Amino acid sequence: MLVEEVSAQILTISLKKRVSLRLAASEFFSRRPDLEHLKPAVRVLTTEVARRFKLLDRAAEVVLGLDPCRLDPYRRNLLRVLVFESMYRDIPLSRIEKVSLKLGLGKAQVRKLRETDERTLLRGLSYVERLSVKYSVPRWVIDELARARVPDLEGLLEFFMHDPPRYIRVSTHLVSREELARRLARYGIECVPDEDLHDLLYIVKMSTNLTKTEEYVQGLYHIQDKSSVLVGHAILSDLKKLGKTLVVDVTGGPGGKITHVSQYGYHCVGVDLSWRRVKEIERHVKRMHIETTDYVRGDSLNIPLRLDKFRIILVDPECTGLGRLHHSPEVKMWISRRDLIKHSKLQRALLRKIVKESARDTVIYYCTCTMTLDENEHQIKSIVEELNVELTDMEPFIGYSSPFLAKVQRLYPHLNKTTGFFIARLIKR
Repeated sequence: MLVEEVSAQILTISLKKRVSLRLAASEFFSRRPDLEHLKPAVRVLTTEVARRFKLLDRAAEVVLGLDPCRLDPYRRNLLRVLVFESMYRDIPLSRIEKVSLKLGLGKAQVRKLRETDERTLLRGLSYVERLSVKYSVPRWVIDELARARVPDLEGLLEFFMHDPPRYIRVSTHLVSREELARRLARYGIECVPDEDLHDLLYIVKMSTNLTKTEEYVQGLYHIQDKSSVLVGHAILSDLKKLGKTLVVDVTGGPGGKITHVSQYGYHCVGVDLSWRRVKEIERHVKRMHIETTDYVRGDSLNIPLRLDKFRIILVDPECTGLGRLHHSPEVKMWISRRDLIKHSKLQRALLRKIVKESARDTVIYYCTCTMTLDENEHQIKSIVEELNVELTDMEPFIGYSSPFLAKVQRLYPHLNKTTGFFIARLIKR
């Protein structure tokens, strides 16, 4: 089986099941272990095709006169792979022709693709449609990001076309940041201290998988985005004033934020509905030798805990994930406005429940890895107007202020070199 055929199958699994490329690849290779040697090539190919799927479809229409929507999902993805390799890869024509024959295309059509300039595909399109096609982002997403007044919108979309920045959180109860950096250098992993957060390292370059080092196995670090680590530091800032008190993350899997707080000796509880994510919390707790994190399976809308016993509550609900499109470009292939509406309703219901069941003076952090107003500012504004809760300042503040709501914090991937993120700090009155 050709690497292109494997890639098309994995893209199709991802699209049909709305799962990550990583999970789709895991499912495929579990059935075909004889093809595992193709994994590295497939990982790169599927990622690049997902990043450009709308542009590739546009090329199929303009250059080949084909309508990808008329093809079944597998053939549509195989066509995308063919167009990508023809336009963006310097590989032998004979190899591409093996794929083209499976789609009923001839040598002349492949040659036309190889001669196509990306800029010609964008001619005649409106500004918004050009952005949508060039960066393969649904038009409604462009509209929502513009509505949220994301600065330098095209710069953000361009940033999403590349691999994301990588960070690791240092297990400071086990090793110093300087010592860990020295030890990782032996693997060809070059990292430098983050300028804002004292327990974070930024990965400059690496020649080894970050999960394959002995230091990772020993729990000396955790792979975690800077935006997520920032939440932990905001909570730690409160804990320094409140002292030894209980913290609960009502959407706790896979455990990055609560294990971060717990490594400083504070007691945290993580709740998650998914057994898989609860097991991930357990695995990370054991790997990093954390002694003050508990975890329980439960629905965040029907939590099996008394929330009035916790002084700090973290609410990090499911969201559209539009701040992670450089991590998960496949999301662009299936995300719809219906997802935005569904997530917004669930977020509002969850936040209302948490506020109502928490005790007076409880600190509530609300955060998402998306950038839409409906999932962020509108949620906070609504809850402040409806219930007895106050929006307050937070520390540290290393991001950007919102043009719509004071005191909340935004992080932009292209400006902060993080996931797109939103954080608000509330106090129950």
